Amino acid sequence: MDSISNKVLLVAGGLGLAFLMGRQIFSSATPAKQSSVEKGNEILRKLFEFDGKGSGLTTIALRDINDMSMEGALLFARGVFNDALDKFNSALKLYPQNPRACYGRAVCLHRLEKPEDALQWFTKSISLDSTIAEAHHDKGVLLFQMKNYSDAIKSLDKAIELNSTLILAYEIKGDCCQKFGLFGEAIKNYDKALELDPESTNVIQAKGDAYYQQGKMNEALECYRAVL
Repeated sequence: MDSISNKVLLVAGGLGLAFLMGRQIFSSATPAKQSSVEKGNEILRKLFEFDGKGSGLTTIALRDINDMSMEGALLFARGVFNDALDKFNSALKLYPQNPRACYGRAVCLHRLEKPEDALQWFTKSISLDSTIAEAHHDKGVLLFQMKNYSDAIKSLDKAIELNSTLILAYEIKGDCCQKFGLFGEAIKNYDKALELDPESTNVIQAKGDAYYQQGKMNEALECYRAVL
């Protein structure tokens, strides 16, 4: 399905919705948009700040680690993926059990088209901290790309459990369901995505595709007309 291919290219290695937002903010940053830049900084800080609990790190060491991770996040948001990877690697040298830096390394590797390595680091991040919704989300997207639809659904379900506002998780889960011929279940997931974003043309088209596969031509046509 072309719509599925396009959306996967859109999010590949995209650090979940938080990082997609960050990238949009920083790619258009001007003095007049300082508040947007500050908002982007806060999104990225929440995603990458390691609290250091139980690590034994000094305050200074923890600050240095989080500064490196933030620099990596900003570089990734600007599309400088190799340099971003270097920053996350530097953070991991100081403390290899940092789940946030592991996640950052994973998304860089994903964007640099190293899916097997990326999968390994998503998994490590989750093993260190299973509460990072974006790690489950992006692992699910990667597994979808790798055509491992069953495991993709498991990761996306966990992401949704942790954060029920991740629109793309419902969308990609719906796409996975279509791969198994579960068109009714796919439509349910597309409907959940549309509750969060009623104007998403990708989701509306995918929903139309599912109706078409069910032989419900009137419903499919209604969806297709909506995206014209």
